[in-house]
Amino acid sequence: MPHPLPRNVGIALVVAFLLTLVLQWRYPLFHGSVIELGIAPAGFTLLALLVTLPVVAWRIRRGKEAETRPQRKLAIAVVVLAVLNAALYAAHADERDWRVEPRVLVFGIDGAGWNVIDPLLARGELPNLQRLIDEGTSGTLLSIEPTYSPIIWNSIGTGVTPERHGILSFYSTQQHLKAKRVWEVLGERGTTVGVFRWWMTWPPRKLDGFIVPGIDARDARVRPEHFAFVNQLRIDEKRQHERSLTDAVGVIDDFLRCGLEFGKALELASELGGSKLSRDAKENHVAKRHAEIELNAAAYGSLLRLRRPEFTAFYDNGVDIISHYYWKYHEPESFPDVTGAEVERYGGFVEWSYRYTDAVLGELLEHVDLETTTVVVLSDHGLQAGSLGVRRLVPKPGPLLADLGLADDYYGITLGPRTFLQSVKGDSADVGNAIVSLAQRLSGLTIEETGAPLFDLTAHEDGRLELGVAEGVEPETQSVRDGDETFALKRWMSEQPRRSGDHSLEGILVVAGPGIRRGAKIEDATVLDVAPTLMHLMDAPVAEDLDGSVLSALFEGDLAARPVETVDSYGEVVPEAIDVEVDPEFMEELRKMGYVDGADPGSD
Repeated sequence: MPHPLPRNVGIALVVAFLLTLVLQWRYPLFHGSVIELGIAPAGFTLLALLVTLPVVAWRIRRGKEAETRPQRKLAIAVVVLAVLNAALYAAHADERDWRVEPRVLVFGIDGAGWNVIDPLLARGELPNLQRLIDEGTSGTLLSIEPTYSPIIWNSIGTGVTPERHGILSFYSTQQHLKAKRVWEVLGERGTTVGVFRWWMTWPPRKLDGFIVPGIDARDARVRPEHFAFVNQLRIDEKRQHERSLTDAVGVIDDFLRCGLEFGKALELASELGGSKLSRDAKENHVAKRHAEIELNAAAYGSLLRLRRPEFTAFYDNGVDIISHYYWKYHEPESFPDVTGAEVERYGGFVEWSYRYTDAVLGELLEHVDLETTTVVVLSDHGLQAGSLGVRRLVPKPGPLLADLGLADDYYGITLGPRTFLQSVKGDSADVGNAIVSLAQRLSGLTIEETGAPLFDLTAHEDGRLELGVAEGVEPETQSVRDGDETFALKRWMSEQPRRSGDHSLEGILVVAGPGIRRGAKIEDATVLDVAPTLMHLMDAPVAEDLDGSVLSALFEGDLAARPVETVDSYGEVVPEAIDVEVDPEFMEELRKMGYVDGADPGSD
């Protein structure tokens, strides 16, 4: 009779089972075969048993022919390896189906707005966000100006205005922080916390839990230290470091060990490879952003499993970046220079960024229970059509304030075509007087060659002074006079950054979980209300000196009936003394997005 297990088939099965066994041992969350045919290790085992069933009958005959011994040994090896695969697969069942029970999980999406979300919801393309909206309360989250991400996210985290929390630019660090954020207050109370990629969390402070600093990080330091590869990847990408094959394999290995599924890894590799082959920089850029959030989600999930924080927050800025660069293809009617071919190729990028962010949200929701965990999805602002193609000069706040000797009393922000100056003082009366004094000083600045005023000034009720450059200003050939002093006008001016998506004040807020009203809407919520609300959700006292309030309209039942516990203040922050090195690649990225001008880092 023919041999029931041909030699070549047996060898192939042995190799396949050995490889699968090694992969399962190396990657506990290995979900499928290395060739991603949808055959899990348990399926391999079933296949092996079916193939080797004839071996059982064959062994009963106890054939003694010499030429059958290799086949018998192969059959035994196949059966043993198949059983080991099944045993290891079963042993990792809890790790594959892991669950965590934080009291609160915050999912931050930089730049998300209802103007993009609502049409996607209507088409059923954001199922995970839709689930939270149906099971919770949602509405617009009003932002504050200036709408700089590091400023707003730290107002979200602290519940106070920028002047009070001290984070005033992209190059601020934790030594500038003057107010405690939610996780820092909770950590002092003994709560386990986990924060992933929040702005101005570098260098990471010691706490019970984990912290992975945001995109402003100057180096790869994280807590716990063995997750440094997460930020090192971002830093290498910003600096365009070429990786060797060994380095690339090491990066893949790190994230697969975190729990990145092999199928997802292959999908991302295919997407990145395809965009590279197409030699389309825009497609490659979007593919990289997709890969980044998926890799971050894998690392974040691993940290959740390891540290099991009671309070945790995840942040991603993919939607914001994609919207800044590609809004003109999303809303081509506002940009006459956009061609139909460009719209066909790139018109879906903005909506795509929302869809893959929703998919990552869904991956996290698989591991929490809304009966015990409150999930908060929010953004710092929204996006809308910008002013791409309009040439407009904008003042550079850093050099302007430094030359006038005002850098210690005021700070400046440039947002697209608009520049704002604000007082560093916290008291509203002092701010008002400071802005009046500043307006008087700036109104005296004139063009040396013509005698005309340099600025058009607009004072806003919230204490901001907006600077517009007067008509006829030519920085390359003119100077500015301030009393008896003359300054080179070129040093104070830059051309408006070119971006097609600009910030709007309307962000999003979706809250679902125990004690949260179902299918309800909330109005008049602001970014300053988030921190006090999170503290109340964590059953922690709310400081009376915060600028925001608890969003009681979210609650029902026992949570609505529970009084808000208060304390006078969370106390002062002791700043950390650190050396800050300028990252030129990070500055260039911010310039391309229209956030900073050519001034020295830290002066914007």
